[in-house]
Amino acid sequence: MPPLKDPQRLRHYRQALRCWNCTGYVVYHPLAHDWIRSNLGVTQRAFSELMW
Repeated sequence: MPPLKDPQRLRHYRQALRCWNCTGYVVYHPLAHDWIRSNLGVTQRAFSELMW
Protein backbone atom coordinates (compact mmCIF):
# COMPACT_ATOMS: atom_id res chain seq x y z
CA MET A 1 0.00 0.00 0.00
CA PRO A 2 1.48 3.40 -0.89
CA PRO A 3 1.90 5.95 1.89
CA LEU A 4 -1.18 8.03 2.63
CA LYS A 5 -0.54 11.62 1.62
CA ASP A 6 -3.91 13.12 2.44
CA PRO A 7 -3.67 14.31 6.10
CA GLN A 8 -7.40 13.91 6.70
CA ARG A 9 -7.44 10.35 5.38
CA LEU A 10 -4.32 9.48 7.40
CA ARG A 11 -5.95 10.90 10.54
CA HIS A 12 -9.07 8.79 9.96
CA TYR A 13 -6.96 5.69 9.31
CA ARG A 14 -5.00 6.14 12.54
CA GLN A 15 -8.19 6.81 14.48
CA ALA A 16 -9.68 3.58 13.18
CA LEU A 17 -6.59 1.67 14.30
CA ARG A 18 -6.84 3.21 17.77
CA CYS A 19 -10.51 2.23 18.01
CA TRP A 20 -9.66 -1.35 17.09
CA ASN A 21 -6.83 -1.41 19.65
CA CYS A 22 -4.39 -2.37 16.92
CA THR A 23 -0.88 -2.70 18.32
CA GLY A 24 0.93 -2.89 15.00
CA TYR A 25 2.74 -5.51 13.04
CA VAL A 26 5.89 -5.81 15.14
CA VAL A 27 6.26 -9.32 16.57
CA TYR A 28 9.14 -9.92 18.94
CA HIS A 29 10.98 -13.09 19.78
CA PRO A 30 10.56 -13.80 23.52
CA LEU A 31 14.28 -13.18 24.12
CA ALA A 32 14.09 -9.75 22.45
CA HIS A 33 10.94 -8.92 24.40
CA ASP A 34 12.65 -9.76 27.70
CA TRP A 35 15.72 -7.69 26.74
CA ILE A 36 13.63 -4.64 25.83
CA ARG A 37 11.70 -4.83 29.08
CA SER A 38 14.74 -5.32 31.33
CA ASN A 39 17.24 -2.99 29.61
CA LEU A 40 15.03 -0.20 28.30
CA GLY A 41 12.29 -0.34 30.91
CA VAL A 42 9.45 0.00 28.41
CA THR A 43 6.71 -2.32 27.26
CA GLN A 44 6.72 -4.02 23.89
CA ARG A 45 3.87 -1.79 22.73
CA ALA A 46 5.62 1.42 23.88
CA PHE A 47 8.81 0.38 22.08
CA SER A 48 6.89 -0.41 18.90
CA GLU A 49 5.15 2.96 19.03
CA LEU A 50 8.51 4.70 19.40
CA MET A 51 9.77 2.96 16.26
CA TRP A 52 6.64 4.02 14.37
